[in-house]
Amino acid sequence: GGCFGSHFSTGGKMYLEQFEAMAKAYPKAAFYTCDVDDAPLAAYDAEVTEVPSVVIQPLGLKPDGSHYDKTDLVVIAPELARFDQVLPRAKAALDATAVMDDPEEPTPWEFDPATGTSMLAHR
Repeated sequence: GGCFGSHFSTGGKMYLEQFEAMAKAYPKAAFYTCDVDDAPLAAYDAEVTEVPSVVIQPLGLKPDGSHYDKTDLVVIAPELARFDQVLPRAKAALDATAVMDDPEEPTPWEFDPATGTSMLAHR
């Protein structure tokens, strides 16, 4: 999961420590932070429209054996400026996401120049 903030966002700074604590609680998941001013294309690709937002992109297999893809992206943004609800809603989304072990080695995402986005390598 990614925590998208901005150096001008007080809300993002206020909840960064809680995001880091949440990241430690999920050792099987990868977490990162991203400043939307420093990496606006990353924010665009992750469909972030306001900060702070948490983006969850499951990787691996769904319980039915199909692969997660960009359509499974979940963006948790503050609704009606309720910044205090972003992390609890992100935790609930993480808890509701079932990822099965993929027997194949994970592959890096590839940039698609036709769409300007990144996606999993085609299998």
